[in-house]
Amino acid sequence: MTPNLVIQTLDRIWTELESRGVVATLVGGLALPIWNYPRSTQDIDLLLAVDDDQQLLSICEALDCRPKRQPAIVELGSVRVLQAEYSPPGEYVEIDVDFLIGQSEFLQSLSSRNIAIDFAGLENRIRVATCEDLILLKMQAGRLIDLADCQRLIELNPDLDRVYLELWAGKLNLTSELDKLEY
Repeated sequence: MTPNLVIQTLDRIWTELESRGVVATLVGGLALPIWNYPRSTQDIDLLLAVDDDQQLLSICEALDCRPKRQPAIVELGSVRVLQAEYSPPGEYVEIDVDFLIGQSEFLQSLSSRNIAIDFAGLENRIRVATCEDLILLKMQAGRLIDLADCQRLIELNPDLDRVYLELWAGKLNLTSELDKLEY
C-alpha cells in the first residue's frame, strides 16, 4: 500500500468531519513526523469530539468505513474506540481507521491543546496532538512499540513541557512508565 493512499484517506475523512462540524485531532503514527519522528504507518488514528456513539456510527457510515467487529464501539478505559476499515474507490486495499471518543479530563486537555498544521498532501489544515500528549497516549497504550516511540519523541524534542508530562503522568497513573524513559 502506498503512503499516498493513507494520506488521501485522511484528507477524505477530515473533509467529512469538517463538513459536519466535528472537532478532530490526529493522534498515533501519522502524527509522529510532525514531531521530528518519521515512522512508517499504514493506519489512521483520530480523536473525535462527538456527543454520542450514534453520531460516530453515522460518520463512519457516511465515509463508507466498515466496523471491524461487533459491537462496533468498544470501551477501553476512559476511551471508546471504533476500529474501521476503508477501501479507497478503485483500490484493492483496506486502510485501518481508529476513531476514538471520550470525555475524560485528559482527553479534553489534549483536544484543547492540539495545534493546527499544514500536512503534506492534504487540502485542509488539520489538528494534531502535542508531542507531550502523544507521549502520554502512547504510555497509556503500553505496547513495546509505543514505549519505544515515547523514548524517541523525548530524544527528538528536547523542549518538551516536562511539568505538563509529569502532571498528567501522575493523574493517569503513568509515573512509573515515565520514570523508565530517559528524559
